[in-house]
Amino acid sequence: MRRRDFFGVIYGAGLALPFGAAAQQSGKIWRIGDVEGSTPEISGIFARALEESLADLGYVQGRNVVLSHRFAGGRLDKMEEAIT
Repeated sequence: MRRRDFFGVIYGAGLALPFGAAAQQSGKIWRIGDVEGSTPEISGIFARALEESLADLGYVQGRNVVLSHRFAGGRLDKMEEAIT
């Protein structure tokens, strides 16, 4: 292999490397669970406020954070069931 061909291959690989790295997903996907003792109609306001606050901080649902909302429906005896 000639020296000119060798350097051409190395140069081409160096140019292609940054484009491949940009396609990789960076960072961790956070999973956050929210358990409320009341119904979704009442506590849904708090769930939406949590989602909006996280969005203001740059967290996007499904991309770098997964939120799971659970509601016990006003029955505290169902709270343990909502957690699991």
